[in-house]
Amino acid sequence: MSDDGVQGLRFSRSRASGAAKYEDYRDNFAIWPGREAKLAEFVNQTYGGRRHKLRHTKSSNSEDALTWSCFDALNEISGAPRIRALADL
Repeated sequence: MSDDGVQGLRFSRSRASGAAKYEDYRDNFAIWPGREAKLAEFVNQTYGGRRHKLRHTKSSNSEDALTWSCFDALNEISGAPRIRALADL
């Protein structure tokens, strides 16, 4: 395991892609205070009877982690900051 100089983050590297594989999926998300339970609900949801998101969201290549972090952050801000963020996107 390596922390590559990032204090508190534990991950290893994928031999195939070089992507970081976090021990704790939460290290791969931008989590607003109070949104931890919603994130847990998101990553533990089932599809076809399988919980497939949890394993994949531990990878720094996870599109789910990036998408959830972006849209949840946009959901948590309002007014002018949200308008500016959407305009920049």
